Amino acid sequence: MKTFQKLPKLSPGDQVGIISLSAGLPGIFPWVQDLGLARMRKLEQNDGFFWDSGNNVEGILWGDCVESIVAQLAAAKYLPSDNDIDGTILALETAEDIPEHWIIEYILTGLGERGWLDKFQAVLVGRPKAWEFNKQMTPEQKAKYRQAQRKTVIDTVRQYNTEIPIVQNLDFGHTDPQVVLPLGQKAKIAASQHKVYLKY
Repeated sequence: MKTFQKLPKLSPGDQVGIISLSAGLPGIFPWVQDLGLARMRKLEQNDGFFWDSGNNVEGILWGDCVESIVAQLAAAKYLPSDNDIDGTILALETAEDIPEHWIIEYILTGLGERGWLDKFQAVLVGRPKAWEFNKQMTPEQKAKYRQAQRKTVIDTVRQYNTEIPIVQNLDFGHTDPQVVLPLGQKAKIAASQHKVYLKY
């Protein structure tokens, strides 16, 4: 399930790795029944990354879990300035709440109305968590939920910006396997190669 390729002998600020496709997605572990530490979890098929637009760009990563962004946008107390957001890359992901798609639409609409979707260089979206003990979905329901979220992201962003690359189903956020995203550091979106480069 390796999703991150490390590079040897790095200095601070060097490129650390490339997000690559994981072999599969771990299924749910029955932690309550037994620890199961000696057993491998069954893997679900990974649908791969979803690319929309072909521009090569780079910028500082900014973003958060959608549920946290809701509070930030509502209060506007800790948001960066318009100038600070210029040239950044938006990174979004959803948590175990498994939010309805209109929430993502409203957040992206709010960012668009602020003019920020014209300032972002790209939009990265982590693979949505689509199963929780209080929201148990079948594989078909999970696939349908993820597909609907991807469509919501593209449809909403494209109302404000028709050119920036959108990359979805990445292994960051409330998902498994998981890459730690270096918010505040530079990332490069090589759309022509279908690769995302990160620096830590």
